[in-house]
Amino acid sequence: MSIGILREFDFYPFTLKIPKEWKKLYLSFSQIRAVLQSGKLDAAPYPYPYLNLLVEGYEPSELSLTLTKDAKSLILISKSPVESIDNFTLGIVQGYEPILHCVEHILERVLFGKTFKIRVFPDIFNADAFVIYGDRALMGEFGEYKYVYNLVEDEITLAVWVVRSDLKNDIIPHIGNSLAHWYMDMEVYVSKYAKSKGLDKEMLLKHAKGLKFKYGG
Repeated sequence: MSIGILREFDFYPFTLKIPKEWKKLYLSFSQIRAVLQSGKLDAAPYPYPYLNLLVEGYEPSELSLTLTKDAKSLILISKSPVESIDNFTLGIVQGYEPILHCVEHILERVLFGKTFKIRVFPDIFNADAFVIYGDRALMGEFGEYKYVYNLVEDEITLAVWVVRSDLKNDIIPHIGNSLAHWYMDMEVYVSKYAKSKGLDKEMLLKHAKGLKFKYGG
């Protein structure tokens, strides 16, 4: 089996208990669809805004990555208070442009309806503000970007696991088993991850409790 993994979301527990012989391909959000089209993946987290464009031969499962307002992994960082900026550049790291479609309505509120242009960068630099996500957003230190805004007001579904239709019953139980172990040993897992990444354990635990993995659509 070949499983797609979002490279900026290593913290999330979907593959804790998958068979060791399964191959993991680390991809960005924008690469997922093309690799599915090539037939090189049997399952992957698929950008939720593009679910109506799902590649033929795959189907959505009931497993998702959904952030609640207590989650801390989808934020906007800014060099200045956003209310003090008139026209500015909003950056996004290359490969994760689909994230913007998840937060369009929230950005309009956070940015007070101001005009902005979007630029794609290979990393965080040279933009007035940046949308960042995943493990990087959990670090809490963003250099000259001193102002941090949470982009999750209630709940946001970022991705839904999709699987090759004829392999659904072979794959989803393993991912579900991974999630079951996550819930049983969440504090142990969070503690180990926080130590390995130099993160605050209590902040990371609160974030972990602010995640949902069930897709009801």
